[in-house]
Parts: sequence; C-alpha cells; structure tokens
Amino acid sequence: MCSPVGHSLAGALVVRHNRFDFKWSSLKALLLFLVIANLPDVDFLFGWAQGDPNLYHQTWTHSLAFIFGVSIVSGLIYSLKGTGQGVQAGRLVFWILAAHLLCDILGTDYRPPIGIPLFWPLTDYPVHSPYTVFGNIIRVPHTEGFFRSLLCWHNFRVVVHEIGVMAGIYLFLLIFRKRG
Repeated sequence: MCSPVGHSLAGALVVRHNRFDFKWSSLKALLLFLVIANLPDVDFLFGWAQGDPNLYHQTWTHSLAFIFGVSIVSGLIYSLKGTGQGVQAGRLVFWILAAHLLCDILGTDYRPPIGIPLFWPLTDYPVHSPYTVFGNIIRVPHTEGFFRSLLCWHNFRVVVHEIGVMAGIYLFLLIFRKRG
C-alpha cells in the first residue's frame, strides 16, 4: 500500500492535470487536496480508538461507494458557494480519491485480506493487482509505537520509490499534453 506521500503525490497529479478553475488561495487548496488524497485512510482512526490502527484499514473507506458519496457531498457543498461549479468540484474529488484506491490496488499488500473492497457494499471481495508498482509500508498493529514504526529505512526507500514513480508519470503527462 502507498504511503501518505504517495497518495498525496497521486492526488497532486490529478489536481495538476485538471481543468477546474480554483478561486482559493494556493495554500488553502493544497491543504484541502492533501486531506482529500488521504481521506480513505481515515479508517486508521477507527482502529486507533480500539488500540489497533490497522483493525479497519482497507475496509469500506476504500470502496467506490465511499468515493462516490464523498464526491457527491463535496459537489453539493461547492454548489452552495454559488459558483455553478459543483459538478466539476465533485468530479475532481472523485478522481483524487480514485487515485488513492488505484495506488492501493497497485501496492504490495501482505495483510489479509489482500486488496481493497472496491465494490463494497455489493461484495467484500478484495481487489488487488497481481502486478505491483508500490512497496508495502511497515507499521506495528498497535497504537503504542505506531508512528515510530513508520520511521524505518524500508519505509524511506518505499517513499523514495513512490516519488520516482509519480515524477515519471508527471513527466509523461507533461510531454503527452504538450504534444496533444
């Protein structure tokens, strides 16, 4: 599974290559997009309350139902601003969240069930690619030492790899867009 850095960069790629016109300050938009890009991982908080941050990770917040719901609500909230761009805002949120799910599908996963419940609530069957692009993030299954466990050389190498992959995708899109 991707790290928050990988999810943030995937979301940044989506934002960078969209045609939605923002009327916010850059810092405010950046912070909002970082939160949205990592929103499916809010499930760590549900487990944290029970002493195991991993307990509910990769459950219903990693599904199309969740990202459709968040996208619709986001579009409605943005519509209330009276800009007439609620649909575009909802669509952008959808693609940022979809990038999160795609990164997790393409990530190495050793924790059963392998994959994410992409089609929840219709089925809990986990979806995972047989070909992985991203490494696994090592973390302990309890709150004590959870954050400390993230700070290891293995995870550092995974993050560096994520940065390299996202930079490659960015360059590809940059070249492709100039030709198109």
